[in-house]
Amino acid sequence: MNKMLKAQIDASPTISSLLVGRSNNFNLLRLVAALTVFVAHVLLLRQGVGEKLSLVEQFLGTSASSLAVNAFFVLSGLLVTKSLLRSQSVAEYVIARGLRLLPGFMVLTLVLTFGIGLTYTVLEPTEYLFSGQTLQYWFFTSLTLSEAGALPGLFLSNPVATIVNGPIWTLKYEVFAYASILVLFAFGILRRKGIFSIFFCMFLLVSIFAVQTLDIHAAAHTLNGNPLANLFRFGTCFLFGTLCYVLRDNMRLNGFAVLVVFGAAYLLRGYHLFEIAAIIALGYAIIWLALVPSGKVRKFNQLGDYSYGIYIWHWPIIQTLLVLNPNLSNTALFALALGLTLSAAVASWHFIERPALNSRHRAVACWRRLSASAGRSKLPIKTHSGHPQR
Repeated sequence: MNKMLKAQIDASPTISSLLVGRSNNFNLLRLVAALTVFVAHVLLLRQGVGEKLSLVEQFLGTSASSLAVNAFFVLSGLLVTKSLLRSQSVAEYVIARGLRLLPGFMVLTLVLTFGIGLTYTVLEPTEYLFSGQTLQYWFFTSLTLSEAGALPGLFLSNPVATIVNGPIWTLKYEVFAYASILVLFAFGILRRKGIFSIFFCMFLLVSIFAVQTLDIHAAAHTLNGNPLANLFRFGTCFLFGTLCYVLRDNMRLNGFAVLVVFGAAYLLRGYHLFEIAAIIALGYAIIWLALVPSGKVRKFNQLGDYSYGIYIWHWPIIQTLLVLNPNLSNTALFALALGLTLSAAVASWHFIERPALNSRHRAVACWRRLSASAGRSKLPIKTHSGHPQR
């Protein structure tokens, strides 16, 4: 059995050979992950916190939405590491990451605070606008990429009251991951396969210990959860994606191996190791799905990446629909929310996110000019006598 599996894996393509070009399933998988979170949150916002969301949770011991968020972090780990190692400078990397996250998020927060909030709050418009809580929410949510309290008088009667945009709590961990691999890059760890592999194994050991002492399972079932538990959960996901890129010339993708790692992980269900094993199994499967299946399915990649817009817009849209009609059936709520969320996501991608990403080369060039000007301004200026004047 082991020899057969090894022979199959040895004949399988490496990640590096499959990463050539732009033909892949990354956009499709991210869309599926975002829609999985959407479906879970339609049920959650209808039922209220504490309800069982799906058969997946009863079967695997974790919710489908938690698996979807883990998948986001795995894919992000691979693609962001690729972006970092191909960047010509740290500034180029930082600008690219900022332009991916911030423009769409800033527009969302602005519309949510001064559009949806102003329209559907139970307060008078002037009372809402001049409330310190309103300005605090807008400012600190924009600054921290994490929900800063609630908007006054908004969503008070909904089953999940006052939570304006629940899913965005994961964004700060995404930013932390971006910064963390930059530190690993600065110390030369990312460019050395052996050293990074050792680092990843050490992180896994610490994560396994953390599973035994921190309730990572519970953190995956609550909004925000335990920050330290979340760091280990998302850190394992992101670093596994990073590992796959660092070892891209050595790591092979095989469909039978996907079944084996999933089977091994499932056997650990009920043990502390299950949380970590499930992340590794899911990560390997997600990257296999992103790079191996080909054919017509890859045409979806030409449409665009609507996953981020779906992820950040769906919650306030569902909450608003429940304000407008608390008696909507599950089917009607799902259909209306899906249509509005997809519309917002498509508009966000084509009019905000993609134009922002396309401007990154101009932004980097502008940064270089500013840096060069600042450098020249610090040089000593020579006087006519030849002595430097400071």
